[in-house]
Amino acid sequence: MIYQTLDDWDSWDYKPAVAYVVSHMGLYTKWLDLGSPLKLFEVQLPSWTVDIRKPPPDRNHLPWLQADVMNLPLEDASFDLLTSICVLCHVGMGRYGDPVKINAVDIMLKECGRVLMSGGRFVCVPGPVADQTSFQDHRHSIYTVEDLTLRLINAGFAAPDASEF
Repeated sequence: MIYQTLDDWDSWDYKPAVAYVVSHMGLYTKWLDLGSPLKLFEVQLPSWTVDIRKPPPDRNHLPWLQADVMNLPLEDASFDLLTSICVLCHVGMGRYGDPVKINAVDIMLKECGRVLMSGGRFVCVPGPVADQTSFQDHRHSIYTVEDLTLRLINAGFAAPDASEF
């Protein structure tokens, strides 16, 4: 997992997550991206993209599944790589037409664990991380590192190494 802080928000940079994906592409055969801006993946595109929104006109030729990340219509253990860039901070807030749910992040993380193959990798940029968990009027959820760690563990993931924050 790759996290930024609110202090870095003005210079938010997704390159570390994209660099990880690109540098490890030979290791993964089935890649599912959950709602990330696809323009970030210029070198290699995901096997599938899931998004609550319709694909942009220039991407409608790609394997795209318009669906809710809290209820993935996919088989268990069907992908060896999942990516999610700035989705955890928006899921369940209704901002993009998804259902409003208080526990949306927990539901999404459990769905990610369900569709991820054993030994697979979940590369996630959750959005802003701060000293206190808060929610900003259908715009962003902001989590602490401790809160995100607990949510990951409760969803069945191993605790991330502190160096991954």
